[in-house]
Order: sequence, then C-alpha cells, then structure tokens
Amino acid sequence: MEVTSTLLQKSQMFADDSSDGFPTTKKFFVSSIGKAHLINSLYGIGYTIQIAMLPYLLISSNAGIEHNGYLLTLFSLLQFIGSIFFGRIADIWGVKKSFYLSLVSSSMMYLMLTVCRSISGYYISFAPSFFMQTFQVSSLLVCLKTENDNRTAAIGYLNLSYGIGIILGSILAGMLVNILGPRGNLFVAFLSQVLALYISKSLEEDPKLLVNKNIEKIKFKELFKTGQNECTRLFKLFQKTYGICLLILFGLLPILMTKFAFAPVVVDMFKLTPAHTSYLMTYAGIITIIAEGLLAPYLSTLLGDMICCKFAIPITMSGFLLLSLCGANEMFVLLFMTIPLCGGALLYICGTSQMTKRVDESELGSIIGLNTSILYAVTIMAPYLAFKSYVALGLGLYWLLCAFICFVITIYIFVLDQSTLEIFKDDEDSLETMFSSIKLSL
Repeated sequence: MEVTSTLLQKSQMFADDSSDGFPTTKKFFVSSIGKAHLINSLYGIGYTIQIAMLPYLLISSNAGIEHNGYLLTLFSLLQFIGSIFFGRIADIWGVKKSFYLSLVSSSMMYLMLTVCRSISGYYISFAPSFFMQTFQVSSLLVCLKTENDNRTAAIGYLNLSYGIGIILGSILAGMLVNILGPRGNLFVAFLSQVLALYISKSLEEDPKLLVNKNIEKIKFKELFKTGQNECTRLFKLFQKTYGICLLILFGLLPILMTKFAFAPVVVDMFKLTPAHTSYLMTYAGIITIIAEGLLAPYLSTLLGDMICCKFAIPITMSGFLLLSLCGANEMFVLLFMTIPLCGGALLYICGTSQMTKRVDESELGSIIGLNTSILYAVTIMAPYLAFKSYVALGLGLYWLLCAFICFVITIYIFVLDQSTLEIFKDDEDSLETMFSSIKLSL
C-alpha cells in the first residue's frame, strides 16, 4: 500500500510540473524551466540596455569614450573570476537563492549607473557584476530538471530565450532613449531585473534544486584550509572534463576572434556607415541565436553531442577557407560568415552539455561556472589577438590564420586524440544516437 501511494504521488508530481518538458507543453511557462526562460529573457533585456546606454552615460558625464572599453573589459574580468566562485555558491545555496544573489546584483548595478555622475562612480557601479550570473543559474536549473538525453536541447533553448531578451532589449533601448534618455533607460533595465526577481521568488523549493550535501563542505572558520580544499576540488573537477575544456578553449578562439573583429574589419573594408554597422551586428547576433537555440539542439538530438563537437571544427575551417577566397565581395562575406558562427554554436552548446554530463549532480554549479569562466577567458583574449592579426596580416591571411588554427585542432581530433587526451574515448552515446537516427530516416 505504501509503495502504491508513493508511485501515485510521483505520477501526480510529474503531471503537475512540466519542468522536464519543452515549449510544446501548455504549462511550460508556469513550470520551473519556463520561469527560468522568462528570467533569462529579462536578464538579457537589462544587460543589452546597459551595454547600449553606457557610451551615452560617459559622454553626458564628460568622461572619455575610451572608458567604455575599459569598463567592458572590467566586466569581462569580473565575470571570468566570479563565475567559478558563483558556481560553488550555487552548489551550496541551490537555484532559488542563487537567482536572488545574481538578480539583486544586476539590479544594484543598473540602479547605481542610473544615478552615477563621476568616472570613479562608474567603475564602482560595475563591482556587483562579479555576482551577475543569472544565465549560469538558469543553466543549473535546466541541468537539474532534465535527463541527459534532453540536456543539450534544453541548454540550447536557454540561449534562444536569452537571445530573444537581447533583441527585445535592443528594441526597447532604441524606442525609449528619445523619451526617457539614457538614465531613464537604465531604470527600465533595473525594473526588468526586479520583475525577474519577483518571478524567481515564485519558484518552489524543489529538493532537486537544493543539494544539501554541499553545505557542510565549506568551513569559514578555517579559511586558509578551506581555500586549499576548494582549489584541490576545482582541480579534480577540471581533471574530469579537461579534454572538453581544452577543446572549447582552443576551438572557440578563432571563432570569437572573427566574431569580435567582424564589424571593425568589414567597416574598414567596405566603409560602412554606423547604421549599416548596427544592421551587421544584428545579423551576426541573429545567426548566433538561431544556431545556438535551434540548430545545435536539433543536430545534437540527431547525431549526439560528441559527433557534433568532433565535426564543428572542420566545418568552421571550411568557412574560413571560403572567406579567404571571396575577397572584397560583401555578399559572399555575409554568406560564408554564417559557417564559423554556426560551428562555434555547435561546439559550445554540445561541449557545455558534455561537461555537465561528466560530473556528479552536486558539482553541476561548479562545472557550469568553470565553463562560463573558459568562455570569458576566450572573450578577453580574442579581440586583442584578432585586431593584432588583422593589422599585421591583412584580411586574406587573417582568414587563413583562423583556418590554420582549426586545421591543427582537426588533426588533433581525428589523428592524435586516441593516443593523448582521449576526449572522444566515451563516444558510444553519440554513435548510437547517429545510427538510430539513420535507421529511422531509412
């Protein structure tokens, strides 16, 4: 009788919560994953408004426009360091409290920027960005609430909702700036985070969203010893996923080099106006959103994560080779640019999913933090390397340099991996998925 009641209770729980489903279910937006998507979009809205309004704030305060670059670099550095620290906090606190910390931090940042007038004040306002890791918390929630088979698609859909937030944020910033001004726009960004905070408050405390066994592991009274233990724990975590980490690090480098250098390079080549440059960046952003939110989930379901990771690099290499041949033809540049952008999306989404599948559930927050940190490390390096390479080599050789980096990684993947890091050693899942997909199509 007790067993029967337990089974009935479990079936009722799954019937009431569509968290393990995707946007096809009617109750999706009242489920925990649905709320994570809403929070994610609101976070994207606030972030985009802040990025768009920052130059105008600096100009209105008579600060040099070069501080815009310095502040964005500071933001990337704080995100790079904070993501690992925040991942550990998320493992200890659980999803709901982590959402609180992240969204309160973003709210504070936007509110401080709204009232800020001095250069030093702008730099102080960016301090809360250390804890602005809402996308990371959403990823943790999704990983806890989905099975391995659905995880890649679920992570990809998060990028889609975040991308929708970025697009909406851009539209809102453009529409409201003439009515409210830059500071009024930032107050709208603040309100978007308050709304996200309200939605996160409605999340129910799910035992699976709060991993209690992590709570006793950090002892603040023994801070030095705790620090040593945490460094050891992080190193062991890296050992479990170092192959995928290195693949993402070096695989994304030429892709992000191209993404960050794309607008300045094309502006220099074709002498575009600011309006055309804005359209160009919107185009690149939409391609990335579609690739991460739709293409990567579809292909991973069809072929498996590791097959996608394996072939993302040679596909990207082919895109760079085609770009090196198209010269100053604007239409071909725009067309062939989609190939590296799609290759990068495929590598990052499927690689991220694989990292989460190689650790225990109690370590998911930490591994997502490590993944985010790797992304920001590449983000910090890529623009510098891209501009230096472009100035030194010119456009044609620049594309060939990116293709050469991909070629070296491709040689490693298909020739050297089995005798070295063995990144693709446990590849049965992907092969099984691919063969079953082929059988179904036949």
